[in-house]
Amino acid sequence: MIVSRLLRPILLSAAILPGAASAVGLGEINLHSHIGEALRADISIIAGGENLDAACFSLDPVPEADFPVIRAARPRLVRNGQDVRLILTGSRPISEPVVLIRLRAACGMDIKRDYVLLPAPPLVHSSDIEPPPTRAEPDRTRRTEAAGNARASVGNTDLQPTEKPRRPRAAPRPPPQPRKPLPRETLASLADGQDRIVLGAAPPRGTSDPLAPLHELDERLLKMETTLHILNEEVDKLAKVAALGAESRAMREKLQEFQAQQAAPTTLPAAPAAVPPTPADTRSSANAWLELLFGLLLGGSVSAGVAHLVSRHQDNARRAKHRSQS
Repeated sequence: MIVSRLLRPILLSAAILPGAASAVGLGEINLHSHIGEALRADISIIAGGENLDAACFSLDPVPEADFPVIRAARPRLVRNGQDVRLILTGSRPISEPVVLIRLRAACGMDIKRDYVLLPAPPLVHSSDIEPPPTRAEPDRTRRTEAAGNARASVGNTDLQPTEKPRRPRAAPRPPPQPRKPLPRETLASLADGQDRIVLGAAPPRGTSDPLAPLHELDERLLKMETTLHILNEEVDKLAKVAALGAESRAMREKLQEFQAQQAAPTTLPAAPAAVPPTPADTRSSANAWLELLFGLLLGGSVSAGVAHLVSRHQDNARRAKHRSQS
């Protein structure tokens, strides 16, 4: 019994120690790739046994990543004494400035670690930059050809020297004029080297506004309504004037009757006969009634015409608004 009790912790520790000994830790990563090149990076392995294998390292996908993820790379272990490094080599070039990898180590214990990589800018080769053309090359070529022709003429005695036509001298160039110095404001702006934003005036409002006819129609309707209101006031004034004229005529008739009664003799037993109205009064009253009737007819016709025009403009405005909405 005592032996069995002592053997149990020994067996448990023996079972745990190999797993702990084979557990590894993932250190920092060193990236050696530029943008446009395949992945080349090495990661330091903090702990690990002698039986550590590169097959237990792999790259896992990251479904919730915010950056592009590298999922394929060939792992390789390099040992330098106690230093163990994992070399990752990819097959596709990196085209993004920020990439993400998730390294998984299944060596005894399952460990995962995410690395955010910032590759360096792409290298610019000297062959991609063409040197500017120089003017000395044509002159050098002409000199070489002239020297070759001179040697050929000296070596061949059959050739007779020919006089070369002289080239006319070029006209002397005028001396360069001194440039005017730039103002201080221009020099200051050139020295700053900053971008400037020049704000101009707003463009004028174009006449192609689809609602412009509606605005004009509303203004016309407002003017028509104002005119109609003024005409109604004039009609009311004419009606008041006609009523005052009728009252004045009635008062005049009563006054004439009263004067006739005062002028009649008192001896007559019978009541005096009504004095017929004079032709002038009859004509004046008839003219007044005609004026009143004509004024009422004129006001009614003007009111009807204005109301017809207002209703017509309102219909046109509704049609135009319906067309613009459709």
